[in-house]
Amino acid sequence: MALGWPLLLGIVAVLVLRWRDVNDVSVVALVGLTPFLLAPLVAADIVAWFSRSRTLRIAAAAVTAACLFTIAPFDAVIGCRPSTGDDAITIMTANVMVGGGRADAIAATIVDADPDLLLLQETSNDLMEALAALTHLDPWSHRTNNLPDSVEGAVVWSRWPLSDVRHGALTADYSVEAAVDSPLGRFTVASVHVVSPTSHWRIARWHEQYDGLRGLRNDEPIVMGGDFNATEDHRPFRLLLDQGWTDVHDDKGCGPDFTWSSRRLPAPVMRLDHVLVTDHFEVLSTEIGDPVGSDHRPVISRIRFADR
Repeated sequence: MALGWPLLLGIVAVLVLRWRDVNDVSVVALVGLTPFLLAPLVAADIVAWFSRSRTLRIAAAAVTAACLFTIAPFDAVIGCRPSTGDDAITIMTANVMVGGGRADAIAATIVDADPDLLLLQETSNDLMEALAALTHLDPWSHRTNNLPDSVEGAVVWSRWPLSDVRHGALTADYSVEAAVDSPLGRFTVASVHVVSPTSHWRIARWHEQYDGLRGLRNDEPIVMGGDFNATEDHRPFRLLLDQGWTDVHDDKGCGPDFTWSSRRLPAPVMRLDHVLVTDHFEVLSTEIGDPVGSDHRPVISRIRFADR
């Protein structure tokens, strides 16, 4: 009893915070770790099972059901059987950590994934020049490399022509969007980087940027990928999905597929990097790539126009 009730109450507290707008750095981080509630949940269930309290057992069963309802829908597993086709469009997004990613590792991942569109965040002009010097990356010749008035930024590389390039038009920091003239159809692509909620000011900006992203029109084909600095356990990101966006992981994920952090921790613990698509697309596969020298792992997804 002395162990079971505190465990259950702690789990319930995190679940309640998950459904609220939080403005404290430590709470934002705690909510991002919601999937790890499964560990104390198992401990609470074991304690309740061997206890003599019928009330504790009922409470444990109720909290278990609430956790499974909350967490399970966001950890798709059907993507472990990916599909593709001649009409597939491959998207790769990666945060390269303020230009700190290794050009050789990034190039190797690009060649291996063979994306049609490459979305990079936290790039630098030096890194872009290093990548541009590698001739085996020449197939991605359509590039938005200009980083206006900034030492870091977001870029798009494409096999297909880009037009209507706009830097900073989205509410997220260092974003870039462009129209893609692909042989499969015209659509818009955006490389997005939402500010990290690591201080009181940044959390306010974080909410502000998500308010802006929710106001984007998505009645035309759009692919939006990048570092959103939020998991699906954070309410602002879920509200964005409610505006008609699909996270490719939800359709074709493979377990939790964490992308951060690949450097500070022994293993990634959160999925901060996402590819979002409008209803004009069907998701064929999603996978998490190998580290590229950054603290983020890339996300690689194959999609196609739904009407095909």
